[in-house]
Amino acid sequence: MDEVTWPAPPEYEYPPSIDSYGPELCVLAFGDGREAFGNLLAYSEAAQALRFQSDQGDPPAHVFVNELREIRLQRPVSMKRQDRLFEGVGVAADFGDDEKYAYSIQLRDGALLAGETIGFIRTEAGVYLYPPEGADTVRRRFIAAHAIQSFDVRESQKTAPAATTPTMNNARLAEVYRDTPDKYPHLLELRYARVLNRIAELWLSPQLDHYFEELLVDRRGGRQGFPAEIMSELMALYAKHTSIVAANAKDPLDPWGFEAMRKELQEMGVDCTQRRMLQAVEKGDVRILEKLIRAGMDVNHIGDGGWTPLMVAAFNGQEQAALMLIEAGATVNARDKSGYSPLHWAAMNGYVQAAAVLMRKGALVNLQNNFGWTPLLHAAGRGHHLVVKALLENDAHPDLTEKEGWTPLHKAAVNGHVKAVEALLDAGANQNLKHKDGATPLMLATEKGHREVRAVLVAQARIDNANQPRSGNPA
Repeated sequence: MDEVTWPAPPEYEYPPSIDSYGPELCVLAFGDGREAFGNLLAYSEAAQALRFQSDQGDPPAHVFVNELREIRLQRPVSMKRQDRLFEGVGVAADFGDDEKYAYSIQLRDGALLAGETIGFIRTEAGVYLYPPEGADTVRRRFIAAHAIQSFDVRESQKTAPAATTPTMNNARLAEVYRDTPDKYPHLLELRYARVLNRIAELWLSPQLDHYFEELLVDRRGGRQGFPAEIMSELMALYAKHTSIVAANAKDPLDPWGFEAMRKELQEMGVDCTQRRMLQAVEKGDVRILEKLIRAGMDVNHIGDGGWTPLMVAAFNGQEQAALMLIEAGATVNARDKSGYSPLHWAAMNGYVQAAAVLMRKGALVNLQNNFGWTPLLHAAGRGHHLVVKALLENDAHPDLTEKEGWTPLHKAAVNGHVKAVEALLDAGANQNLKHKDGATPLMLATEKGHREVRAVLVAQARIDNANQPRSGNPA
């Protein structure tokens, strides 16, 4: 659909509200991991699109739901609502504790969203949630259907404890707050589940200090900070982490033993610098890398071009170094200035094991760089058929195009990579797609004289045609 008329008809307005409709401060979470802050101006479920204006001063733009993972509206609204979409879910006004639901949404990218909602609506577009905030207000949240792997919901228990004490869903942090459940970061879990889960993963590790700094300090400027109530929970978590580390440290002035390890490295003649760590990563010198990490070096340090140590490991196929960095807290889906992730670099250079390590640790296989290239497009274009197969086995989309319309099959065919072409066709790649100049993979293979590729494509086309249902009137 090329054009959407705004404002949308009332029955498709999001959020449905008794208020007069106006710009709503919101966060758009895109499928590639990006987040945009700004105002939602209109939303049409029928058109599967919305109108959005970012807080960077850009003009309003259309965004299609298939580009998004979720929409989070930031303005709390009264729990006493008369929204049309609540019909059949609960009483139209004044929701009580017995109408709360606990939900759990497993996303296709591996993330888990969980919390509580005052009613919910499931449609073809996705799931609408109304998480409670305080005693009598809610926020609104939409999760796109294409991003959801599974959705589980149940009525919250109606006993008094359940109504007054929200569930502590993260097992690791639940143990930390076992004796003080009222101090558990419930709001953080409800509204920023990925942040809380990441904190739990790094709990009582040196890398958590770096992660807290990344969360709390805006080094680049222009980033919208956390709401005050979330910042309060983050600071309390950081204080809890610091106090536990200090209480268990042999040396309270050096709780992680950084200084001791730095002295050891100095005696070995090894400089404790980010440059030296990158050298160790590039060469796969995991003995030195381990010591540098234990000396407190930042595994998410951003160097020239936006490169992180994990990108260097992936680019050079150093899977052991990559695994060590990830275990120490390296961000698997970090992106450089051109939008390349570590998986992009591993795929581009044909490093099967490095790619496997990254995917096993949560790398997004369909992440597109600033030019629209996916890891699969790079691997196919260079003929790395084993990487192509590994990516496809991990749900890489065989037909995702870059900005000029090139598919992985186009690139494999034009460069004469037979095995990559076969792997893509086996995964259901569509050879009838055309790039912006109108060429199909078969046309390109023919033009370049890649006879073997052409033969494979022709044979597959015959099979596809034979399997097409025949039209016509019965005799």
